[in-house]
Amino acid sequence: MTGKRKINPVSLQNLKPGQSPGRKRLHASLKKGRSITATDEGWKGFQDLAKSFGFSVSEFVDQIGLGNLTVLETDALDVLQQAIAEARATKS
Repeated sequence: MTGKRKINPVSLQNLKPGQSPGRKRLHASLKKGRSITATDEGWKGFQDLAKSFGFSVSEFVDQIGLGNLTVLETDALDVLQQAIAEARATKS
């Protein structure tokens, strides 16, 4: 078989950030490639956590950076959960 393969023009348009006809733009500015270093265990945990929130890793990082999600240390979370439990107990 000879000849060039046909290219669908919509496929090329999908490669341009923010111009895909099938997707709405989530943010005012365009995302840029970044890199981080992490252990395999840390990266897997981060991926699992992002998935549990229904986000891609990229979107999960954006949501934390934009202040839409808050990261708590485990000790702070324990204190918060204890305070909630005590508040519920006093209401009963």
